[in-house]
Amino acid sequence: MTDKSTKFYIGKHSETGKIRVTSTETYFTSECLYSREDELVDKKEIHLHIVTFDLSSESHDSHIQSVNTILQLLRARDDKQRGIILDCDLDFFSVQNPLKLLLSDEAFVTHHEVYYLPPTDEEDRTLYTKKKEKFNDVMRKVIVDGLTMSELNAEHVDFIENLGRAEAIQRLVHVLKPLTELDKEMSLIIHEFGLGMDADGLPHHRSSEEEIATGIKALGLLAKEMAQNHFRPHLITIARSSDDDYCPRDQVDAIQAYVIATLKDHFPDVSMFQSNDTPI
Repeated sequence: MTDKSTKFYIGKHSETGKIRVTSTETYFTSECLYSREDELVDKKEIHLHIVTFDLSSESHDSHIQSVNTILQLLRARDDKQRGIILDCDLDFFSVQNPLKLLLSDEAFVTHHEVYYLPPTDEEDRTLYTKKKEKFNDVMRKVIVDGLTMSELNAEHVDFIENLGRAEAIQRLVHVLKPLTELDKEMSLIIHEFGLGMDADGLPHHRSSEEEIATGIKALGLLAKEMAQNHFRPHLITIARSSDDDYCPRDQVDAIQAYVIATLKDHFPDVSMFQSNDTPI
């Protein structure tokens, strides 16, 4: 998603009870999260502001500009009595696409060819969401359950053929066979990584030490300005994102240590605990 400000609703879908949003951004529609506003109950309006920190640039001015934009947004809040949550995802500092680690080049390209199913410009987003959900269900039967095209029911076969995916799916099953025959859980992992596939696929940029240091400096600048302007977080959360290999496992501990040290420097009175309630 590009830098922007946007509004949309979030709530429970009246039929499924699942959380859905009215945003038509690909970030949400690719995950089948779109719903019409009239289908939501207990809905709340969300104001989403996207501000980018460019870690490829060491320009202090660039980071100051991003921080100032965030400060302006904090000052403009309607309800300044409400608390602030600072959520730090460590894959912001270094990220990799787990599929690139699992699959051969041929399998990786074929996987994207199969799972990338974007809506057309004129396609109704509700109908698209239902189509994408059906596609995901059929792909689970093929990749996870191991059904062949001849074992699918006629409706599912027609559905796949109408999408023009039949030949590519057969190629994907073939190239995945060495992996999925030895490890059945691998089938589920590979399938789930495809569920939210968009045009660019999953992000992949394993950061150098210099780039990580640039990111930590940017975090420090943001934390410093928040503290000086009395925007103290009521809650700080840190997601390691390493169990699923998004943040490289050989980098995540060092990144976490840098992040915690930086936050403690600027918010010394904030108590920090691991998920098992162990003090940090």
